[in-house]
Amino acid sequence: MRKKLSVLLVLTLIMINFSVLTVNAEPVSEDDLNITWIPDYYIIDLEGEGDYYGAKFSEGLLRVFNGEKSGYIDKEGKEVIAFKYDFVNDFENDLACVRTGLWGEGKYGFIDKTGKEVIPAIYENTYFISEGLIPVQKNGKWGFIDKAGKIVIPFIYDGVFPFIDGLATVMKGNIENENWGFINKKGEEIIPFIYETAISFEKNNLAKVQKEGKFGYIDKDGNEVVPFLYDDISFFSDGLVRVMKGNWNNGKYGYVDEKGKEVVQCIYDNGGDFSEGLAYVEKGREDKAKVAFIDKTGKQVTDFIYDGGSDFSEGRAYVQKGSYTDPKFAYIDETGTQITDFIYDYAHPFSEGLACVKKGEKWGYIDKTGKEVIPFIYQEASNFTGGIAKVGKGNWDVIGYGYIDKYGKEIVPTIFTRISNISEGVFLIDKEDLYGILEKPIVNSQEMDSWAEEEVGLAISNNLVPKHLQSYYKEDITRLEFAQLVIPLIEEITSKNIGDILMQETGKNLATIIEEEKFLDTGNQDVIAAKVLGIINGVGGGKFNPNGNITREQAAALLQRTAKYLGKDVEAGGVTFADENKISNYAKEAVASVSKLGVMNGTGKNKFSPKGSYTRQQGYLTVYRLFYNITK
Repeated sequence: MRKKLSVLLVLTLIMINFSVLTVNAEPVSEDDLNITWIPDYYIIDLEGEGDYYGAKFSEGLLRVFNGEKSGYIDKEGKEVIAFKYDFVNDFENDLACVRTGLWGEGKYGFIDKTGKEVIPAIYENTYFISEGLIPVQKNGKWGFIDKAGKIVIPFIYDGVFPFIDGLATVMKGNIENENWGFINKKGEEIIPFIYETAISFEKNNLAKVQKEGKFGYIDKDGNEVVPFLYDDISFFSDGLVRVMKGNWNNGKYGYVDEKGKEVVQCIYDNGGDFSEGLAYVEKGREDKAKVAFIDKTGKQVTDFIYDGGSDFSEGRAYVQKGSYTDPKFAYIDETGTQITDFIYDYAHPFSEGLACVKKGEKWGYIDKTGKEVIPFIYQEASNFTGGIAKVGKGNWDVIGYGYIDKYGKEIVPTIFTRISNISEGVFLIDKEDLYGILEKPIVNSQEMDSWAEEEVGLAISNNLVPKHLQSYYKEDITRLEFAQLVIPLIEEITSKNIGDILMQETGKNLATIIEEEKFLDTGNQDVIAAKVLGIINGVGGGKFNPNGNITREQAAALLQRTAKYLGKDVEAGGVTFADENKISNYAKEAVASVSKLGVMNGTGKNKFSPKGSYTRQQGYLTVYRLFYNITK
């Protein structure tokens, strides 16, 4: 335990640090960056911009091509695994897929981080590792092996999908006569092979299937939930799935809930997925189509006055008027109220409080009130993710790419020919065909609201806020960041480190627990610890969604679970809110409990705003309040 600082000293340090940052506002140059240039015979695939096909660091290593073969380098640009493969993929769960031979002719296997071939390259095809098993193809048939290469499920299938929540979708037959069903990890048939099409189970434990030409959904026992009445069906979003009756030329769309009830009749000519309780629907076709928004009961929130629209994101959706060749865009809120005029030539959904919009030939950013907060000076621009956005300056012949923060400051100057998304704290850059590894610059913002300063300062002084989270106080907190608050809180209160706590709880060391419990999208120590302690869960499909945001009611539930683990009496009672009916059933007790404790309060006018955002500064002070309640 470190010695606690006084809140006055903490706030003084924060203000000094902030004042220094404000004065030092000169543009960043290449000399200010920490770049590791790699040998010019290496070629990095940046075309995917850090997505599936683009190169990115994964588990500390980067796949690279040297003009003849592929291998791996580390963040210092050093060769770690020899360049001897014709194809390599990213590391995942400590293994990476490699291929020897040309595409369509070569064989696939898996290597570990030392370059050892754990699974020999003898397979014709493969998918990604999921739930400890790997789908592989041999002699035209598919089966499953474990991470040591042992055959777990024999090669008897003609098509497979990876395991999700203990079940895999598999197929017997050929392209003219496909028969799909579901098996468990023992290879036992759980749901018979009677479907023409089948997709893996979604997080609501329902799977989309096709039978006798019609689509529906089944549960994990094979029971029909959404009846086989539909000629097309989407995927569940926000509790509803879009369905169609008829053919592509004259079909009508509606929506069905998770119990199979058609809650919005099939009367529309098209529609989007539900998001934040709303969806856009169309009446009319092609150039005569008009768009309106409806809620989950089918009630119209707007009239059919728009020529296009988007899904809702962060309480906003963009709407379009005008033809596809000359459109204009504006934004509306969840009540259908127009927030901006139709002055934009293109628009993107809101992300982290800002939207990327185009005026004329240039892009800029607006906030949720429609205020233009970052000027229209960019030739290209993208949505904010993790507090930064990729932008490009120049003309169409020569564009330099870099990154800005939410204040419009270039944290990476717009001088690079190409630049990737961030992965494991670094960007991959290309400057005139010279490749490098750029460490993410520190993005400094110490600003917080005055009402939060005292308690946030106390949270910091009591070691409850990790150093890397002591910035961007007004940003929405992520699921990962919340876990990184909870574990220090538990350590401070118990005077034990998390490794000792988990050993006491489970009899296993931290490394073993992480290996056994890690999610497909994160193995972060604090996340896994919070999961094992029963504080936070995944989102389904073996994933955690570490960068997803938390609502106020979700925060209440997580804080209540933390308090229960720490032995704090959290019985509900005595606190009610005017918007009680908007609180989800699972969260009602938690909201009442943390409100009674004084850990979370209302947002004004006796409202709790359960679906509202939960910022970093709110997270810090509510964690401090829980700390104070338990230790006072």
